[in-house]
Amino acid sequence: SVYAGYKGMPFILSDKQIPSQIDSWLPDYIRKHNITKVIVVGQMDAGQIIKLKMMNVDVKQVYGESISQFTR
Repeated sequence: SVYAGYKGMPFILSDKQIPSQIDSWLPDYIRKHNITKVIVVGQMDAGQIIKLKMMNVDVKQVYGESISQFTR
């Protein structure tokens, strides 16, 4: 997305859980591509957030009607 590029952050769009297809390769992908920031849009299970943080990733979570609420 344009916002992700602007902020230099990849997006994970989720419905509480990171899909198993992504969860299996995500740690290696984060390490190989030196990803340090992730934005989670909407609700996500606390355990999933902890998993991301354990990968030394800065996790931001967006709630509300629009991304603009996050950027203020």
